[in-house]
Order: sequence, then structure tokens, then C-alpha cells
Amino acid sequence: MFRFLPYVLRSILRNRSRALLTAAVVLVGMTIVLAFFSIENSLWTTIEKTGSDTNLIVQQANQW
Repeated sequence: MFRFLPYVLRSILRNRSRALLTAAVVLVGMTIVLAFFSIENSLWTTIEKTGSDTNLIVQQANQW
């Protein structure tokens, strides 16, 4: 694995703009995924807190 390290470093240094763009895209993608997980978690927490003290009564239609 480490025998390819000189080739990788040479490629990164040769194409710095491409390497920076790739790193930026990976960083933005990870940020978006983490933001979505955070939003989902907060929504589920809010739903559980507000739904825990509410009662839902279901009756059959046209029972009278």
C-alpha cells in the first residue's frame, strides 16, 4: 500500500486544483449527509415529545 504513496503525492502535487476540488466536494457531501441525519434526529425527538402526552381515540364510523 505504501509503495504507491510517491505516485499519489506526485499526482496530488501535479494537479492541485483537481485535488482541492475533490476534497471540497467530499467535505460538502459529508456536511450535507450529517445535516440530514441531524434534522431527522431532531424531528423524531420532537415527534416523540409532542406525541407522548396526547391521546388518540378511534371509533368505528356510523356506529350510532
